[in-house]
Order: sequence, then C-alpha cells, then structure tokens
Amino acid sequence: MYVPSLFGLIHNYSQSLSTEREQFGRFHKMYSEILNHGEFILDFYNAEAAYFTGDTETAERIASQVLKLCIGKKYDAPRLIGLLLTGKTAAYYGDYLAFENAEAAIVEILHKTAEREVYTMARLCLALLGIACGNIKYNAFFACCKDRDEIAINRFAAPYYCLITALYCLVIGKTERILGNEVYYFSVADEVRNGTVRHQMLIILAETHFLLGNDDNAAEYAKKALGFIEGTSIFMPAAEVLTRCPRTRKYYRENSPENATILRACAAAEKFMTGADTVMTYKLTRLGSAENAPSAEAPQDSARAKQLGLTKHEYDISVLAARSLSNEQIAQKLSISIDSVKSCLKRVYAKTGVRSRRGLEALLGRPAAPSPEKNERQR
Repeated sequence: MYVPSLFGLIHNYSQSLSTEREQFGRFHKMYSEILNHGEFILDFYNAEAAYFTGDTETAERIASQVLKLCIGKKYDAPRLIGLLLTGKTAAYYGDYLAFENAEAAIVEILHKTAEREVYTMARLCLALLGIACGNIKYNAFFACCKDRDEIAINRFAAPYYCLITALYCLVIGKTERILGNEVYYFSVADEVRNGTVRHQMLIILAETHFLLGNDDNAAEYAKKALGFIEGTSIFMPAAEVLTRCPRTRKYYRENSPENATILRACAAAEKFMTGADTVMTYKLTRLGSAENAPSAEAPQDSARAKQLGLTKHEYDISVLAARSLSNEQIAQKLSISIDSVKSCLKRVYAKTGVRSRRGLEALLGRPAAPSPEKNERQR
C-alpha cells in the first residue's frame, strides 16, 4: 500500500508532535511493512515533520540525503515521497532548477514503472506538486481526469484525490461541485483519520463560501479550520491551500491577529506564491524562447508529451488544437491530411480523457506552437 505523505497519514492533531515522533520511531518497522515504503520510512517521516512545521531547510536536507540512497525500482514509492517533498521546498524558495529536477524524476518513475499502483501514485504526486507551484489546473486535470473510471489507489490515498479535485474546482469556478460533494470529501478523509486533508478541505470550503458571498458560512468553516492548528506548530498544510484562498487569508489576518500559527501559515502562503511565480516565470520564459526559436529542439515538449503518454506527433497536433486551430488549419500548418488530424485527435482524446479542444486547453494551457519544419521531418 502506497501513500503520498507519511506524515499526513499518521499525524493526529490531538497529540503533540514530540509524542507522535516517539511513537512512530517505536513502531516504524510495523508501518514499513504495512506501507511498503522500505527501511527509509522513518527518515521520510522526519523530513515531512520538519516541513509541516516550517523547517523547510531541514526537510530538504534530509529528503535529499535519503533520495541518494533510494536506488532501484523497489524504492520507487519512497522516492516519490521524497521527490514530492523536495519539489515543494523548491517551489517555496523559488528554486526552479530543483523544482524541475524533482518534477522530471517523478515523470521518469511514471513512465518506467511496471507497477500500476506506483504509476498512479506518481500521477497523484504530480498533481500535489502542481498545488505547490501554482499550476493546479494542468496537473490536477492530468492526475484526476485522465482515467475517468479509475478508483483512487487505496483508501489512504483517496483523501488527496478529493483535495486536488476540490482545489481544481475552486480554481475553475465550479463551486457547486465542491458544495455538492462536501459530505463525501469529509467522509473520505475521516475514514482514514486524515486530519491534514480535513483541515485543508475546511479552508477550501471557507474560500468557496466567501467566493459566493456567504460570509457567515465562510467564517464558520474558517474557524473550524483554525481549531485544528490552534496551539500547534503545524502550519504548512494550511499554507499550501491558502495560496489559492486569498479571501480566507484576508479573513484570518483581520480576525485572528494574535494567532501566531495561522499568521505563519498566511506568511508562508505568500512566500509560496512568490516562489511559485519564480518557478512558473522560468517555465514560461523557456516556452517563449522555444516559440521565438522554432528550429531549436525544445526538450520540455518531448518531456511533456511523454508525461501525457503521447507521441511527439500527437502532442504537436494537441498543442495546435488547444490554440483553437481548426482541423483544416492544423492540416495546412503541418502539411498532413484532415483525416490524419481527425484520427490523431481521436487517439489523443482516448489517451488523455479529454473530450474537446477546450479540454485540451485546460490540460495543456497555450504552449508554443510546434515547428512545421520539425514535424515534417519527423513524418
């Protein structure tokens, strides 16, 4: 059984962190057998515990050291936990190279593993990393919508699917879906006693009600979320979702000026936003450079195509379709037949799970158009 976060699974907000660490240290062999995460489970737990209390430097140091020891396919699952953690800290500091390295390593596991559960876990980690870098629309779509009928890996990972789906709906404005699934979201988290995701979901629901103008309901959810971390030193889970919840951040600053934990969460959320802007600016700059120099090879295009399970030809056509070009325009631009475009898009829709050009735009954004000369050579 695999999970994207050991700390989120094990942490109980009613216990002190020191007591919990002591208990986990005592029983970590048992957890290792249950979770299939190998002998490094205690190290990754300590790294996550440091991260969630804001000690990001220690978290990154421990995770990076342990990742060097996790060599071989049998360590893919624990590596995903470490890579997700290093990716989050990279986004927090705006270290775009470290972020890309973590993201690329997750994608590599995604495509090399023969284990279905590890494959699905890698997609889930990409989506959670998308929350950290502010790219929730693309990564959430990829993780949650590619296989529409797929059940979450296991009941311990299921709360994270709910979290990603709720944030995705918040970003694209589907507030009615969040409210309609509120009971389900909480039941999934409560079934496995995942207080971290329950806490994050309360903040998302507060933001949803603020967005709809239901200030009284929003304040009620915000206070419930506050109760989870009041008197604790754990604020980074709140910070991660507060990056997408500006109204709730404002509410906390105005109504809880003496609560040190929530103020640290708000400050960390703003630092996350600054770091994520740096990461995304770097990504967009690279895309812009590729568009201005179409004859040059763009490694990120090949990586993105591989990440989506598409051939380079399918990816090129998808990009043009996402830019609202008609089948006729795509055929003319790439010097292929209209029937080739249609059959290719059918394959793309089947592989990605989207059903329209609008879906492709949500999945891909509006990346640089491929070079027709390059595509012609590949044919």
